[in-house]
Amino acid sequence: MVGTSLLVLLSGCSKPPVEVEFENGWIRPLIGTRTTTAGYVQIQNNRVEPLVFTEANSSTIEKIEFHVTTKSQGTHQMKFLEQLEIKPSQSLNLKPGGHHLMLFGVQNGETTTHVIEFKTKDGEVFSHEFVVQGDS
Repeated sequence: MVGTSLLVLLSGCSKPPVEVEFENGWIRPLIGTRTTTAGYVQIQNNRVEPLVFTEANSSTIEKIEFHVTTKSQGTHQMKFLEQLEIKPSQSLNLKPGGHHLMLFGVQNGETTTHVIEFKTKDGEVFSHEFVVQGDS
């Protein structure tokens, strides 16, 4: 009886799961005098409903768009996306050659980290820090 009570008490102390998780945010380094680059991150939706991001912003980046790279007839093409949707209990891996963030107006070499805010269609805001690094 004491063991069961202790188990119930301890299980009540565990943290609730995080509803939305961001991991490994990184930004491709700028080349020369260019101010456009790409950002990548893994986003996990632990909710029971879809997660729909409609915009992304940063105080250190002029403009951020959602894009996806596709391959058609041997040619890679980039397509603008109005939003990013992640199904319940699923993740979306923004990575080179797939879904990614297009970053416009990035200051060359002045900042090695950028905080990007993701806004949902319901007005929720989630922030994650992105580090400028190579393609690794």
